[in-house]
Amino acid sequence: MKSMLIQMAGMFLLVAFTGCGTTDTQQLQSEADTVNITGIVEVLAAGTRSESVIITDEESGEVFALVGEKAYDMVPEYGQLTAVRGRLTEEGYCVRMDLQKVYVIDYSIISVEDMDDY
Repeated sequence: MKSMLIQMAGMFLLVAFTGCGTTDTQQLQSEADTVNITGIVEVLAAGTRSESVIITDEESGEVFALVGEKAYDMVPEYGQLTAVRGRLTEEGYCVRMDLQKVYVIDYSIISVEDMDDY
């Protein structure tokens, strides 16, 4: 009985450590895919089923398609300078198929007062 409990405890620890290792690896991979973009948000095909949110990076001039629920939360704020944190993805839709897609994790509208710090 005692040896069976020891075996079960060993199996539990093995599974627990294996799960932790996988989570750490996934977290590192997702951190590597994280991007920070600051630029002006625009909406393509506004008001249609193909509505797409894009941002032009202030530094590089590269244009990205923003996808995910938070991307569409930005639609009323289009035309303003916005800082976006997201991860690169292949998922989602944009009317411009040539753009790299970014799943929005978080964003912040940069107000006129913040421009002095920017």
